[in-house]
Amino acid sequence: MTDPSLEKIMVDLRRKFLDYFASKNHTIEPSAPLVPEDPTLLFNSAGMVPFKDYFLGTATGLSRAASCQLCLRTTDIERVGSTKRHLTFFEMLGNFSFGDYFKNEAIEWAWEFLTQEAGISEKNLWASVYKDDHEAKEIWRRYLPESKIIPLGDDSNFWTMGPTGPCGPCAEIYWDFGADQGCPSPCLPGCDNCERYLEIWNLVFTQFDRQTDGKLKPLARKNIDTGMGLERIVSIVENRDTLSTSLFEPLGSATEDLLKIRRQDHVRAVRILADHARSSWFLLAHGIFPSNVGRGYVLRRLIRRAAKEARMLGSRGPFLSLLGDAVREVFKNDYPNICERFAAVRSILADEEARFEQTLETGLDFLKEEISQIKTSGRRIFSGRSAFRLYDTYGFPVEMIDEVLRQEKFSLDTGAFDAEREKAREISRQSWRGSGDQKTVNYSDISRRLKISPSVFTGYENLESRAKVVAIVDREGIPVVSAKTGEDVDIILDQTPFYAQGGGQQGDSGRLIWPSGEAAVIDTISPQEGLIVHKSKILFGTIGQDEDVGARVDQQRRRQTSRHHSATHLTHWALRKILGTQVAQAGSQVTSDKLRLDFTYPSSIKGKILNDVEGLVQEAIASNISRERRVLSLAEARSQGAMTLFNEKYGEKVYVVRFGEAYEACGGTHVENTAEINGFKIIKESSVAAGVRRVEAVAGVAYLKWQEGQSSQGAVAAGKRVAPQMTAGEVAWQVKEGVTSRKIPYRLKTCVGATIDILRGVVDRERREFKGIILAVSRQNGKSSFVLGIHPALIAHGFSALALAQELTKKHGGGCGGRPDFCQGALETPISEDIDWL
Repeated sequence: MTDPSLEKIMVDLRRKFLDYFASKNHTIEPSAPLVPEDPTLLFNSAGMVPFKDYFLGTATGLSRAASCQLCLRTTDIERVGSTKRHLTFFEMLGNFSFGDYFKNEAIEWAWEFLTQEAGISEKNLWASVYKDDHEAKEIWRRYLPESKIIPLGDDSNFWTMGPTGPCGPCAEIYWDFGADQGCPSPCLPGCDNCERYLEIWNLVFTQFDRQTDGKLKPLARKNIDTGMGLERIVSIVENRDTLSTSLFEPLGSATEDLLKIRRQDHVRAVRILADHARSSWFLLAHGIFPSNVGRGYVLRRLIRRAAKEARMLGSRGPFLSLLGDAVREVFKNDYPNICERFAAVRSILADEEARFEQTLETGLDFLKEEISQIKTSGRRIFSGRSAFRLYDTYGFPVEMIDEVLRQEKFSLDTGAFDAEREKAREISRQSWRGSGDQKTVNYSDISRRLKISPSVFTGYENLESRAKVVAIVDREGIPVVSAKTGEDVDIILDQTPFYAQGGGQQGDSGRLIWPSGEAAVIDTISPQEGLIVHKSKILFGTIGQDEDVGARVDQQRRRQTSRHHSATHLTHWALRKILGTQVAQAGSQVTSDKLRLDFTYPSSIKGKILNDVEGLVQEAIASNISRERRVLSLAEARSQGAMTLFNEKYGEKVYVVRFGEAYEACGGTHVENTAEINGFKIIKESSVAAGVRRVEAVAGVAYLKWQEGQSSQGAVAAGKRVAPQMTAGEVAWQVKEGVTSRKIPYRLKTCVGATIDILRGVVDRERREFKGIILAVSRQNGKSSFVLGIHPALIAHGFSALALAQELTKKHGGGCGGRPDFCQGALETPISEDIDWL
């Protein structure tokens, strides 16, 4: 930065924005997690997303708000690096009005903040307005000459939610970097052909309701939704392009140092690495883990795109994980949770990069060889079948394949690729069976139209209460006035003791009873904040709107679920006590049958460590520790050491639950004393993803049932002289390693009594690290099961796990099935250490 005074402005910019709008009587809301409550969205992509219910009028109690929201968008991922401004992860500053102020204040305050609080020159500011929004244009004339107020059309300056519904014109504020950054011919804001004008603030004036015939009906309650990218305003304050500001400088410097390069020689690659490092670290810290579907696929795509760039700059091995210190340096003061999960995130990221590194070299060689052959033939189309092989076998995101091809001036046969992918999906679908066909219900719309007030939850201490039916919704998602015997409906009450599914805990079940009928509550959900929905079946009678009912929770199921929830807290505490603060909860599921806790840790914790964790929990149960539950502000809870989850949205006030040293922010249901948990046993430990482990446990009634099962299983085993089914940690392996006649390393692992699931887990884990062939065999009741896997790099050299397995079954009898890299089967005769079939 050229001026030390600018550094202070940059450091304070988040706070300056929020303080400024606090002075204008806005409620300051903390950033919601990157993962939104709205199931139709992958990520929070704008500042307004967490306020959707207020904009629709289904939530009340807030008229003005401001926030700095963490956002992630991947629509322009290919442009990241190629321009000065495109990012995937960013922070969105925004101020919002829900039926309060409108255009005059929105424009005035935006201008005042930019020119006075941020201190930027008004000489470089322009504005665009919707071509028919004469009101906004007149307001802008107070601040800018008419020549710098540009009218634009529907594509850029009219916001809509869809074909119908709320909509309205926009005004955008631009920064002019100067004619030398523009097109050869003079251009204006809205030009997409150059980088002269940078849009820094978008002001949306939601004032219409578009009807089905296209007509715009004025809204009685007008809203304001604004968004300004923090990274963009910082770039103006510091007079640098977005990816060179102090928000990115530590990452650029670290990249230069680690790769021994000059960033000016590799601008595009350094921009990609800086942006994708930020995105990856925050997604992981929010509990998203690399996978091949949904949010996990987005994360994997970001990591692998960056890994490819780092490799092309000479990196070998994990790289993004090494940028963690730089990410932490930028965000440690404003987002301390990323520091709390630092070690865990680094471990997961390094593991994912290492896995990709194993296949990247072979895959790139395959890609280059294919390109070379196509060049020889004179064609410029890359085979969709070959692309799918890269995608399916080597784990290349299709976007990365396409990007490499574009750099070589090739195009991908997308039709053939899609056909191959659909074939693979169809194979997966053959084993799938759907259940239930209830239409997705738009509760935001229903709440708004029926003016439903938030449900009052009364069930922390009381499991029965009187209530009034305020709405009934049928299986088609349509509100009805009544429901009769046999019908499945959703019922909303004014108050309820039923706990709605949330925070990992299952929803309650029970009964709704009225003088002439009864309904079974199968499940309880909360599709939007403040709304509790009872998914019910009418057992007999007819229930109508405004009916007075008795609401009775299934007490036995609730108590057992509460035991498991409290035991989950104790398990989390015990894991951190023994393994350290690198353990962070990555997800949980609490039901009446068992508890499941996912947590960050780089390796298995079987044996003594698992016994120690279990022992600590059992000790806490035996200590008769009373529960403390209070309501605190989120800041108070964190300052007192209460554990909070980075991917959880908390309100201004939170419930905190303490059992001795186990202290967490939690709105779930719990026992009053640890003695009520009444027994605890960890029944399984496994891997969920790279760097993420899972423990499953039982308590209370489920613990007693588990004990009974163990006793009966042991008795049967004794009678038949067969060992009870063992866990992975109890398997005794006989291991032999060597080299095949084709000079490929092999590892043969044999045991007695292991299930096929255990064999699959062992082979899938070890084949990614062992650069050869792995065969795991288990003998039980005179039969042998096996799983065979090969390192991904061997496929390119003509090896196939399926072909090897077929040779094995030819020698020993039996059958097999699977993929080129992984398959399983059964053998009719025992296998020996003779591996001549290899």
